[in-house]
Amino acid sequence: MRRLPEIRYDVMAVSNGRYAGLAWESLIRSGLGQVDDFSLKLGDSLRQSIDLGLARSRFGVVILSGYFFQKHGPQQELNGLATREVNAEKVILPVWHGVGFVEVRNYSPTLADRLAVQTKDGLAHVVAKIIEAVK
Repeated sequence: MRRLPEIRYDVMAVSNGRYAGLAWESLIRSGLGQVDDFSLKLGDSLRQSIDLGLARSRFGVVILSGYFFQKHGPQQELNGLATREVNAEKVILPVWHGVGFVEVRNYSPTLADRLAVQTKDGLAHVVAKIIEAVK
């Protein structure tokens, strides 16, 4: 198996979908998100690649949405980030996308307790708040 490059990231996005892609593109333009030239090849482990990204990122932007609550994969990634916060180190940066306090609280009372940025305030605002939290 190929070794993945030794790269440390500022931010990893947990979720997918159109909004996550737009936010990630904005973070890359700001210099915060990175695109490395490593790409998965046929037969490579997607799970290992995700695990390494989670382990090497200083922060994880978690876009909480109806889609997120329904899918197992993003929730597993959130679990990975949560284990890194055992020593009271802030890692998870929550973004609420089309959900409110009640939906987040019903999914996870501990996530509902965190100050989050909401996508209804616009992409530029969301990206600015992520940059502010990371710097």
